[in-house]
Amino acid sequence: MRWMLQKRVTLGFAMALAIGIGITFTTYRNTSQFIESSHWVNRTHAVLDELDATRATVDEAETATRGYLLTGEEAYLAPYPGATARWNGHLQRLRGLTSDSPDQQRRIASLESSVGQEFQLLERMIDARKQRGNEAARDVLLSGQSKQAMDEIRRLITEMKNEEQDLLVQRSVSWEQSAHVTLTLIVTASLLALGLLILAVIATNREMAGRKRMEQEIRKLNDELEERVTERTAQLKEALKGLTEEIEGRKRLEEQLLQSQKMEAIGQLAGGIAHDFNNLLTVISGYTELLLMRAGPEGGWREQLAAIKTAADQAARLTRQLLAFSRRQVMAPRVLDLNDVVANMDKMLRRLIGEDIDLATALGENLGRVKADPGQIESVILNLAVNAKDAMPEGGRLTLETANVELDESYAQTHMSVAPGPYVALTMSDSGCGMDAETQSRIFEPFFTTKERGRGTGLGLSTVYGIVKQSGGSIWVYSECGRGTTFKIYLPRVDELPEALETKVARLNDKGTETVLVVEDEAPLRAMVRSVLEKAGYRVLEASGGSEALSICNHHDGPIHLLLTDVIMPQMSGREISKHVKAARRETKVLYISGYTDRAVIHNGILESDTAFLQKPFTPQALTGKVRDVLDAAVNDL
Repeated sequence: MRWMLQKRVTLGFAMALAIGIGITFTTYRNTSQFIESSHWVNRTHAVLDELDATRATVDEAETATRGYLLTGEEAYLAPYPGATARWNGHLQRLRGLTSDSPDQQRRIASLESSVGQEFQLLERMIDARKQRGNEAARDVLLSGQSKQAMDEIRRLITEMKNEEQDLLVQRSVSWEQSAHVTLTLIVTASLLALGLLILAVIATNREMAGRKRMEQEIRKLNDELEERVTERTAQLKEALKGLTEEIEGRKRLEEQLLQSQKMEAIGQLAGGIAHDFNNLLTVISGYTELLLMRAGPEGGWREQLAAIKTAADQAARLTRQLLAFSRRQVMAPRVLDLNDVVANMDKMLRRLIGEDIDLATALGENLGRVKADPGQIESVILNLAVNAKDAMPEGGRLTLETANVELDESYAQTHMSVAPGPYVALTMSDSGCGMDAETQSRIFEPFFTTKERGRGTGLGLSTVYGIVKQSGGSIWVYSECGRGTTFKIYLPRVDELPEALETKVARLNDKGTETVLVVEDEAPLRAMVRSVLEKAGYRVLEASGGSEALSICNHHDGPIHLLLTDVIMPQMSGREISKHVKAARRETKVLYISGYTDRAVIHNGILESDTAFLQKPFTPQALTGKVRDVLDAAVNDL
């Protein structure tokens, strides 16, 4: 009996050892196959990426050439040399990555020939445009050779990508099969080994203690196993839930980051456009007002001039909205109580939304203070109210709330650009038609609107976005179709007392006889400023840039009472010019003008305490008034 027991135990352990050796060998072999499959999958992805980069490089060269052919401006050719230089790198990498595929190597050779032919044709077009004009370049273009070359390039790239996609599918399948086989063998072998060990134990215990005791032990073991499996399953479910929530949170943050980057890029473009447009509007508006003054109340052209002035004012409002969105407008922040702002706007809001919309306010008690421009905050509330009104054409309910809130670390982790801390919340909710997710993702983009043509400019909510961001806050929208919309604005809380509004004293006369040095690189704008100032009695010296301004400063015999300079100019900025002028003439005062806020004199849209600034576009009255203010101010006030 004892000999039979030892034999069974030995046989069980021998079989377990054999299974373990088999598991080790199988795992090593399939792991090697898994690593090799992963290498080929990564290599296929690299080929696909390189093909996309090659296509983009050729398109960039063609786009640069076509831009030059259409406009004749050589600035469009700036990307062309880089594209041609990158092509050789793409070619070498493609050859290396596909060295194991004769078919792909033949396609690369054909691709090299076609791309070379296309670049030669582009060079011919450029040379023809430069030497013989647009018609000669057009003849080369209309010959169709460039189109044939590009079609061949696209065909070859498509074939290569299809080939790589097929390889990717095959290699991915091989990778998955290796992983599946390895896992299956390990699980199967483990189960077999466990079963053999259990059988050996059962046999040993049966021989030593009897059938009844062994059955009880087996039941006990099974109960424990089931309990552990249940406990472990619950742990795995909890871990999976946490992992799922973390993945969803990261996806939300990635979407917020992409949206923020897109809005920042659009804002930079809008700010640049507004800057250039403001120069033109200043000239148009200024000369129009001068002509209106000359025409008199009964002038024959007064009606037409007034129409031009109205159009210029409307364009100026659009540029101000663009500057607000791009966070380049000049702001005058003060410590505010939002409850006072909302209460003061109550009557205005009721007239704006009409009698069919019920306005309700819920103002928080002991509300904290915020630091913002009161006029801009009123603009935010008005724009949101107009948006809510349009969402409730048949009437509804509009609710405006204020409250103190504490945004913690967990909220900041799921809302990019929000720092934990104390805030004041301004919430506006309507019972309107609501928005879908796609609309919500674009509502703050300039010129985006869901209204019919002719109603609104699409700049209302983008203006709101820019003002809130420039005030250091954040704005979030929550909406569902048919269930209304809620905008939540969070502004940082400050521990300061509210400031009283300043009262401006009316000035009786804007004229003067002082000498003003005007520095502006835009000749039409410079001429308009000179005309306005000379009409007001000032003596005007003008310069188109820094070198000329410094020369006038050094050689002018009399005093220069005021330097009026643009902020951003080629070669030398307005800030640099003022430093040189002040070094030579300490008594000279400085007035900056600009189409948008620049960090040389303005930080985050807020003027330095010793800086005089006039925002473009401005009217002749605003110009002469600001000049008089600066000249009359005490030195310590500037």
